[in-house]
Amino acid sequence: MDHLEPLEPRAPSCSPSRLFLGLVILIVATGFLADRHEWSGFRLNLPIWPWILVLIGLAKMGEWRAGDRPYPSRAAIVLLFFGVWGLVNEYRMFGVSYDRTWPIALIGLGVFLVLRSLSPVANGPSADEQ
Repeated sequence: MDHLEPLEPRAPSCSPSRLFLGLVILIVATGFLADRHEWSGFRLNLPIWPWILVLIGLAKMGEWRAGDRPYPSRAAIVLLFFGVWGLVNEYRMFGVSYDRTWPIALIGLGVFLVLRSLSPVANGPSADEQ
């Protein structure tokens, strides 16, 4: 039987972008709760969901900038795309609305899926790392 060495405890790492994202989610959720229970007359009258997608996408972009990857994650790009698409529609920028732009969202999703299927998949360490 092989002798197993005890694992050394790792120091917990704190990701600033995840910390920021967690705080944003807490603040937004508290705002939703205050709106639903009408605490102190608090009303949330703006479309918030596109902003949430944009903030999460930006937080993921922050992880990319802090890491060693040569390009941002696909999730960050998709979240930013749908967040900006939602903002443009919710605020009627450029005179557009959902009924005219939903095909653009489907095209964006299709492009994402095609590009994802064409990208190489990492199945473990490469021959150089072994």
